[in-house]
Amino acid sequence: MTDSNDKPSRWQSFAALKRFFKASWWRHALAFALAFVRYFKTPVILSTIGSLFLVASFQIISSLKPGPDGSINGNEAIPTLFGYASCSIVAGIFMLIAIFMVVMRLAGFSRAFLKFPLQLIGSADYKKQIDTQLAEGLATVKAHKVDLFKAWLVSTVIMIPMLFVWCSSSFVVAGLTPQMVEAMQLPPGPINALRQGAVIALMVVGLILSNYSMAVLGMSTMINKTVKEVSIDGLWLSIIASPALTIVSLVVSAASCAITTPYAVPLLFQPAGQNAPIVLNYMSYAWQIWQGLTSLIVIPISVAMLLEVLRDSVVPLET
Repeated sequence: MTDSNDKPSRWQSFAALKRFFKASWWRHALAFALAFVRYFKTPVILSTIGSLFLVASFQIISSLKPGPDGSINGNEAIPTLFGYASCSIVAGIFMLIAIFMVVMRLAGFSRAFLKFPLQLIGSADYKKQIDTQLAEGLATVKAHKVDLFKAWLVSTVIMIPMLFVWCSSSFVVAGLTPQMVEAMQLPPGPINALRQGAVIALMVVGLILSNYSMAVLGMSTMINKTVKEVSIDGLWLSIIASPALTIVSLVVSAASCAITTPYAVPLLFQPAGQNAPIVLNYMSYAWQIWQGLTSLIVIPISVAMLLEVLRDSVVPLET
């Protein structure tokens, strides 16, 4: 029976941080991630194939160059645009299927990881219990997928204002480049201040969305709350646990970026106002494959770290 009087607190989330300093927790998270590979590999493969087609589409369209007089040969443009559109459509199909599968299987992983009693770590049939817990988690999520989608949909509606701010900030950061500002003859001073503010907004809003998403994910997969309770209690939990969740989110983001997309790390140290040209070559395909391979382990462990912060507030107490 669930103890409904047990309310989440900020101290619970901070207390959970102590577990990250124990080698046994990391071995546990790695064991769960490795056991999850057989369930996670299909969506990751589909996502990787989609990303390869996406790179191909960009490479095809970038090959279309104007002639000396600035005009584009129609005989070259038509097959190039057809190839670009075809690769983009195929990439989109693979990506959509992969996203759906990733969400559902990570939900099953989340339930299994949270429901697994930490005191069983290192027990005699430890690995067998992990496999059993994963199978139960995925089966439960599949059986309650309608209720889960309802909870996620309501939570998404609640996040719409934040999503609007995030999208607007993204438009400012990506659209108002130094080249664009110069071409439109805009005043650089105010525009630079606006871009800096947009970058800060992106980081803050991104953390808020991440914290709320994880709280909703953890609560919804326990299947012990109504849709309203998941969306509202998840919002409250994301606020209460935000300090600890933010710390872990920053660590997870930095580590994930360094491991899965190491080619992007130098861009973080690039002087402001300098935009390196995007070069598409065979290494672009190799990096996509590397990202897929590393994601098999990095994503589950990253999710496990964020869920661990919420464990004591999300997992119902059995009495």
